[in-house]
Amino acid sequence: MNDRKVILTIGPQFCGTKLAASIFKTFFGCKGNVSEAEGTPDPEDKTSDLVIRFSYPTKWLPYFDNVCEKRTDLPYSRFKDAGWVNMLNLLAKVKILYNPKDIHIVTPIRDFSSVIKSGVKQGSSLSDAKLLHQLSLEFVVNLIKQCSTQQDIHYHWLSYEFLTYDPETCITALSEEIGLPLVLSEDSFVEKCTKIIPRNKVHVVDQNQKYVPANHKL
Repeated sequence: MNDRKVILTIGPQFCGTKLAASIFKTFFGCKGNVSEAEGTPDPEDKTSDLVIRFSYPTKWLPYFDNVCEKRTDLPYSRFKDAGWVNMLNLLAKVKILYNPKDIHIVTPIRDFSSVIKSGVKQGSSLSDAKLLHQLSLEFVVNLIKQCSTQQDIHYHWLSYEFLTYDPETCITALSEEIGLPLVLSEDSFVEKCTKIIPRNKVHVVDQNQKYVPANHKL
């Protein structure tokens, strides 16, 4: 078994899974994916801690073709054909591919109103955004229940608001909680933290402004 950790950043869409994955790559030196286009870590690479990102729902990723499934219980919406993560299948696949010492699941959770407004600004209808987030929160609750019975799985609830409004304190606490040392110098750490911008206020200050996608590359 490897001494490395595998970090799964998985949670509702529009809540910061890309930002969380980018933090694990930039601040903790993990290898892995921020966007689906980057793929997933090569199973042959045994040298690094890894971060693997899934939003809920998600797209199918290389090496993980059997961990997502379609849901037949949804009313018509643009999310109906998306991949809905089966957590037990995902954990089994991670263990087979990477044989890690520890698996940590990190779920960013964000203010409800900001999630819905973010979804609408990115093209969802209001009803779709609310339905998606409701289903995603149900998924998170079930995820916590599943993890509580597995000794080798560690679950972490990450506040989007804490992370974006006080990144230095939050990331330092996350480092201690997961047991991952920071790989940046003190100056670089502070400089990178300044790039983490709170975006909840974007939806309140000017609700009619043109949406500008967040920059997740730290």
